Amino acid sequence: MVGRILGVDAARLVGQLVVSLAHADDMDRVRALVADVVAGRPMARPLEWRLWDASGHWRQVETIAADLRADPSVGQIVLTTRDVGARKTLEQQLTQVTFHDLLTNLPNRALFHDRLGQALASGKRAGRPTTVLFLGLDAFRRVNESLGHAAGDRLLEECARRLQSSVRAADTCARLGGDEFGVLLDGDPSAEDRSVVADRILAAFRQPMSASQGPLHLTVSLGMATTVGPARTRSACCETPAGEVGRARRGRRSDGHVRADDAARRAEPGRARDRTPWAVAQGQLVLLYQPIVDLQTGELAGAEALVAGTIRPVGGSVPACSSHLPRRPG
Repeated sequence: MVGRILGVDAARLVGQLVVSLAHADDMDRVRALVADVVAGRPMARPLEWRLWDASGHWRQVETIAADLRADPSVGQIVLTTRDVGARKTLEQQLTQVTFHDLLTNLPNRALFHDRLGQALASGKRAGRPTTVLFLGLDAFRRVNESLGHAAGDRLLEECARRLQSSVRAADTCARLGGDEFGVLLDGDPSAEDRSVVADRILAAFRQPMSASQGPLHLTVSLGMATTVGPARTRSACCETPAGEVGRARRGRRSDGHVRADDAARRAEPGRARDRTPWAVAQGQLVLLYQPIVDLQTGELAGAEALVAGTIRPVGGSVPACSSHLPRRPG
């Protein structure tokens, strides 16, 4: 049976030590198992370890041991081992689904709050603060309404990639739900480091997104809070940046300047006036003139200048800007 499972001739296994088939990282645990059984100590639970097979792969197995040396029909220590690879794979998949966002593959709210709790507890013991950031995509509902949910999902995936590429490897990025993301900064970053991370995030989102109808600019709001003194609860730690993001989305925005310890940090690259220089550079605006004629005399009295273009904000086209040229004398 063992030979068939491992894909080798069972005769080759006779006389080999069990530990010789174990993964190097599991050898000590297998030795401890055998030592406990020999000493008559009961097993608290089955041992999970990795067992080599002929294909060169490591199988996830589970072993229970029984001391049957007193049984005249056996007279040996018996290790009963079964392959639990399928079960472990399923457990990993369930863990992934439970603690990660299915669309972006980022940690979800549950995992983010768990890591935040660990960071607060660790910070309390070490006497260091904890820093969290919340990012909100403003008016993202209009993306789904105007471009469709599939396009909205692709933009959320792109937002997740940009956010993750803007932070440090040890920091935790999470999708908290809908168009909201969170970042837990690892360790005790200085005010300058916090500012650098926040500036990188804002800079990443100032770049246009790729959409089916062309480049798309999103407005984002970023709130940040750092604990001071005793560590707070997870919910209290999140209240300040979440509240600032909410106030920013309701229109009470700052002047847009970024400072290291601002409670709220925002960027507004999504407004039409912010996209105008880009549209001009891309040749997407054209100036048109509409004549104004005196109906009594039939003479040209002036002209109306119109700016038209293909630039599209979320939720509709940019309205044309018009300006009346002065009426000619006479």
